[in-house]
Amino acid sequence: MVQLLVVNAAQTEAVLFGESGPASTLRPGSVVIASATVDPALPPQWEAKLAERGIHLIDGPVSGGAKKAAEGQMTVMASGRPQAFEAAGDVLEAIAGKVYRLGDRAGVGSTVKMVNQHWPACTSPPPARRWRSACVPVPTRRRCTR
Repeated sequence: MVQLLVVNAAQTEAVLFGESGPASTLRPGSVVIASATVDPALPPQWEAKLAERGIHLIDGPVSGGAKKAAEGQMTVMASGRPQAFEAAGDVLEAIAGKVYRLGDRAGVGSTVKMVNQHWPACTSPPPARRWRSACVPVPTRRRCTR
């Protein structure tokens, strides 16, 4: 079992698939938990590459900051194949205060993490108007009023 808790996708890929990284040294049946905040399109690609070697992936980005990490109380937004969760056993619960199992394929955890990251910008009044405006096609834009 390996948990990668790095800053971004580039670091995840460099550590995981780099020379003598865990992707080349783990035994079949092992589990990798990828915990960086990344583009949700990437974990399914990593899952497929690891599956070729018989290695499971849990897409498990975290939230909570340094304080929660030091206390072992991070929140994990996890997704992956059922076999990955079976192989991981109770490890996620041991390293986190809350674990949300969100789907049976990699990428769902990262999608929820992205929503979690952007939600405050969507719900506070001035940024929400900008966000909605940016997301609505130009011909159908309407003025937001309260």
